[in-house]
This record gives sequence, structure tokens and C-alpha cells, in this order.
Amino acid sequence: MFLNEFHRVTRRWLVVTFFDYKMFGPVRTALKKLKGRKPLYGAQPTFRQFEAEVTAAGFRVKDVVPTGPVWISEKYLVLEKMQ
Repeated sequence: MFLNEFHRVTRRWLVVTFFDYKMFGPVRTALKKLKGRKPLYGAQPTFRQFEAEVTAAGFRVKDVVPTGPVWISEKYLVLEKMQ
């Protein structure tokens, strides 16, 4: 997994981008369908699932930085390497 490699080469801090497509999932899916799109969010992890992967790789989420209003799915996560 890429997080394990990041843990190996990181000294202390790591910034990653996470797209939280499941936040507001039903609303987001309905709006996409109205536009004639077929969203494929089923395979995307929830924030909690990704946070569990981060923890399993030896990091902790230090901060979550939104990139816009609350409905924007992209977030920057500041990860701190646990010793």
C-alpha cells in the first residue's frame, strides 16, 4: 500500500489529498443522476475507512484542511508519523 511506503520515507509530516465522495453521498448521487451521470462512488472509502488505513500504516490525522465549502469532497489531510 502506498501509505506504508510514505511511512518508510517520511520523517514526520505528510500531506495527502483525500476525496470524501461518501460525505453527502445520497445528495451527491441524486444530483449526478439529474445531470445524466452515473456516479461510481461505491468503491470509494469513507473518511473513517481511510483514517483506519492511515492509522494501520503508522500515521495519525493531525489536521483536515478543506479546499472549499463544506460540500466540496476534496480535503487535505496533514498526517503525522507515529514513532
